[in-house]
Amino acid sequence: MPLGLVSLYTPTRNLRSCNKALLSLPFKPSRKDGNRAFVQCAPVVWNALPLSIREATSVNQLDNGEQGGRKPIGGNIFYFIFFCNSNSSSSSSSSSSSSSSSSSSSSSSLVVVVVVVVVVVVVVVVVVVVVVVVAVVVVVVVEGETKKIYSRHECAIFTSREHEAAESFWGYENCEKNPGHKDFISAQYFIDNYLPRLQSDYQRELFRSWIDKTVRLRVDCTSQARPDDDDMAEYRGTSKMRVGTGCAWDVDIPKYDKPCDCPKCDGNVARKQWSFTVWTAQHVVYNTEEARKTKIDFFYDDNSCKSDRRMKSAWGVKVIRSRPQKDKCYMECVTCDEDLGERIEKFQWRRLEDQLKHQDLSYLGLLPSCDKYCDENYLPALIVSHPHGQPKKITVGEVTHLDTGNRRVDYNTPTCPGSSGALVFESDRMWWMLPVHSGSFGKTFTENNHRLNIFQRLSRKLRGHKAEQEQINFGFEW
Repeated sequence: MPLGLVSLYTPTRNLRSCNKALLSLPFKPSRKDGNRAFVQCAPVVWNALPLSIREATSVNQLDNGEQGGRKPIGGNIFYFIFFCNSNSSSSSSSSSSSSSSSSSSSSSSLVVVVVVVVVVVVVVVVVVVVVVVVAVVVVVVVEGETKKIYSRHECAIFTSREHEAAESFWGYENCEKNPGHKDFISAQYFIDNYLPRLQSDYQRELFRSWIDKTVRLRVDCTSQARPDDDDMAEYRGTSKMRVGTGCAWDVDIPKYDKPCDCPKCDGNVARKQWSFTVWTAQHVVYNTEEARKTKIDFFYDDNSCKSDRRMKSAWGVKVIRSRPQKDKCYMECVTCDEDLGERIEKFQWRRLEDQLKHQDLSYLGLLPSCDKYCDENYLPALIVSHPHGQPKKITVGEVTHLDTGNRRVDYNTPTCPGSSGALVFESDRMWWMLPVHSGSFGKTFTENNHRLNIFQRLSRKLRGHKAEQEQINFGFEW
């Protein structure tokens, strides 16, 4: 908008008579020159003019009164002449200069805004990277420091029995603790390829019996009686199924024509039935309520056992004895399956248990010679379990620490979710003194990995999930 001058054109003799009109205007004459009175035009005056006049008005266009617009003021005719402070070219220059200045100013402002935005983004990115790096370092350090302080169970947790097979397979294939399970020997392969290497029939019978007595436990109930600090407390009252391992023990002589407590008979009289007990961890089977919802699977040695009916099942009845401080459970079970009853009746634990101590297992090809663990206090530790609820696997390691005060045994024998409750075979102990696998230090190795927080997920991503995690497992003696 130009700041022009307004020339009020009138004969000098009439100038006095229009003083009143001039005084009523929003501007005052700045000087007089003959019959003209020049006044400074305020922006408001220019804006007040009709758009058609402002667009049609140019320098000196209304230079004489005859061509000017006429407007009556106080009864006299006054002629208004509109012109800029400079000529047309000056006006154009000024306008261009103003535009350039405005554009330059706008460009400068835009550059400043862009620079500010870039700086802010860079600062935010740097802060985020620093926070993530610090968080990852903290997670790694904390995990390392707490590894020997905190322990977790190793049950496999499934949504329900209907989804058990799919979830068990997924857990085994995507295991984070032992990717690929290269140190896990299938039970059937062990029987076919390793047992024949042992020196005596007794040793072969001993280990075959131990493998056959190892059972898979599938529990469909989590008791409300579990305390708040229990590893399974979050599942109380739900139908989520958990899978662990146990070992059959003390098979009684069969009973005839007695009420049977298995779900199939539901208290009705069975022609013949067998009772036996199972050792396991208390966090697998907490009390009688859970025992009655526990299915015990024998001879689940490979994937074909289900289809050819070699796998046989029994049911839990009640918890006979438990030791919460040692995470141990002694559960009574029953079966009226005559084929299963007759097979477990032949296990002959009593004859084997007294001769187990100091067996030389080096002939298996999995352990050092007897001289090594006799001379260097080397204690082998073998475990038969159902990792992720899959068929039996045998793993081999050694005892790394003995806590005689708490009767706790630490070992590096590989285990997985589903191994909880398995017996830990040590060649210098009697059967009834063998530790029961309780858990792993420092981490929760279950299939519900969605519970991990974002920093734990990120740290595991950065570490690639490919490297096997350090095996620091433990169990308690009876």
